[in-house]
Amino acid sequence: MKLDDGSPALVARLEEQLGKGRETDLAIVFSLGKIVDSAAAAALLRMERGAQDKDLNKEIRRSLFKLSQKGLTIPEDRQGEKSPASLLSRSPEIEAYMSPVDGAGGRLVWIVKPQAGHGLQTIQGMVNDREGLQRIGGTQIRRKELRNMAQEIKRQHGITMVSVPWEYADMMLYEGFEKAKSTGRSGLENFHQLRSMVSTAKPKAQEHPVYQRLDPAEVREGAWRELSRRLLDEPELRFWILDADWAEPFLGQLEEAQTSRLVLNPMQKKNASPVSCATW
Repeated sequence: MKLDDGSPALVARLEEQLGKGRETDLAIVFSLGKIVDSAAAAALLRMERGAQDKDLNKEIRRSLFKLSQKGLTIPEDRQGEKSPASLLSRSPEIEAYMSPVDGAGGRLVWIVKPQAGHGLQTIQGMVNDREGLQRIGGTQIRRKELRNMAQEIKRQHGITMVSVPWEYADMMLYEGFEKAKSTGRSGLENFHQLRSMVSTAKPKAQEHPVYQRLDPAEVREGAWRELSRRLLDEPELRFWILDADWAEPFLGQLEEAQTSRLVLNPMQKKNASPVSCATW
């Protein structure tokens, strides 16, 4: 059975293979997530209603989300979770949105607070994992303008702004500011004034929101570990490459492995060579 053509005709054939093993079921769910057709979504919804395995349920939700990103309508009431489409809705509470991190360690962070009669007060920052907060700004806009901004980022760069707890976004901006300040970065003098719209106290440390959905111990073993290589198929990771600054500290270790007096077979030496690693 050829699974790469994404044909709706495959849906029934894939469903016939269900129940033949956990790994097979996970592979079927992943394949259904590539078939942009209502029949694939319906099959996933049927599987979701009967699935007892936690990992299988997570993979089903992931495939349904991928189909929704490609234009299929997935019933919101069955997902039981907040969708990134909440940018389209109205909320009296503080909201926050974050982009996926890029290969250089940067991401967009937005915090949005509704103001009665004045639209939305926003904080918009760019945070880099190594360099901290790179720029910060704030303005009052309408929700329609916020939605258009998110859609334009998606259209131009293929980046989706994902809903996150505002406290986590606030912590990211605060820690980014502290890191940038320690390096002497200028242009961030209005940070505390902008941030005062949500808090003036130091934010509490907290885990990444993904750990509310994933058990870090579980994902290191079994099916999750094997399936993790599929992350490289995601469009958000297409720019993930190792830059020279990141790789440089390891080059000496690779050279040392080449000249080591330890007995290494030719295959081990090849795998440890800088050329091999750069090619990988």
